[in-house]
Parts: sequence; C-alpha cells; structure tokens
Amino acid sequence: MSENKLMPENWVKNYSSGMYKYLLFRVKYKEVAEDLVQETFISALNSLASFSGNSSEKTWLYAIMKFKLADYYRKHYKNTPAENNADEAFLGDYFDLEDEKEHWFDKSKPQAWHSDVEDVIEKKEFQQTLDDCVKKVPTKTASVFTLKYLEDQSSKEICDILEISEANLWTLMHRAKLMLRACLEQNWFVKA
Repeated sequence: MSENKLMPENWVKNYSSGMYKYLLFRVKYKEVAEDLVQETFISALNSLASFSGNSSEKTWLYAIMKFKLADYYRKHYKNTPAENNADEAFLGDYFDLEDEKEHWFDKSKPQAWHSDVEDVIEKKEFQQTLDDCVKKVPTKTASVFTLKYLEDQSSKEICDILEISEANLWTLMHRAKLMLRACLEQNWFVKA
C-alpha cells in the first residue's frame, strides 16, 4: 500500500496559488490561468481512481496541469489566425525587412548586455518585464517560445502539440527571440 494519498478537500488551499502563479507566467491572461487551475482540479477529481500513489499528490496534480496547459496551447494555436502581419509589424520597427538579409536598423541594433546578466535574470523586476514582453509577442510566436523555454518541451513535442513543421517551429522561435530581445532592450536594459 502506498503512503501517498489524495486529499481533494485540501487542493484549493494547498495548490491553487502555486498553480495559478505557474500558469500565469505561461499564458497571457489571468482568467485563462484561473480556468486552467479549475480544469486541473476537475480533471483530477474525475481521475481519482487512476492515482497509483507512486508520486506525491502535488506531482500528480502538476502533471495533470501541464497536460491541460499543452491542450490549451494546442487549441489556442489552431484557433488563432495567421500572425505573419503582426510579426512583421513588430519586427519592422527593428529590421529593414526590404533587405533580404533583414539587417538591423542602426537605431535598433542589439546593445551589449551587462556582464552580470545572470544576476539580472534572478530579479523579480526582470521576471515581470520578461512576462510583459512575452505578452506583447503575437500568440502563435509566444506559444512556441513558452513551450520551448518555460515548459522544456522538445522540438518534436512542440511540433506535435501545435501541429507544425520543424521549419515553422524554428522560424517562430527565431522571431520570438528577436522580439523578446528588442522588448527587453527597450524596457529593461535601458534602465539597468
């Protein structure tokens, strides 16, 4: 008999705040994060019989939550219209898109970041700025970035979840990195 037992009556008190914070950093809207927490609890309640006790209650709930998050990305990605125009509008402020090599405009060339960049990344203020920047990136592009760098999904897993080709994945990833770098330089590294 396993020592790990489920106590659904304590889930909201014990896990909802942590789940909400985790999800809020990965989705653009607080309402979506709240809905995903609720969906996680409902799914867990419907799956009580499948809990084997081989993991902790928290680990089991977070695994369910991550599946819900992947489902959200899958559905949201499919239902979002093409964003090439949004990407180009954003990138057009930084690159000469008429140039086939897309050279940086002089005013927006990447700046040298401070040597203490690892220390900066640990700051809460930086995390908030990064979160704000991710929210500015078009949805499809942000989905790829979030799955890769915040959810640690492999390229194959991302392609499967979003039903895109590997070439499309890398195009979106490149655009996300450019957009985030530009946004961080504009909103964080100017201050630092």
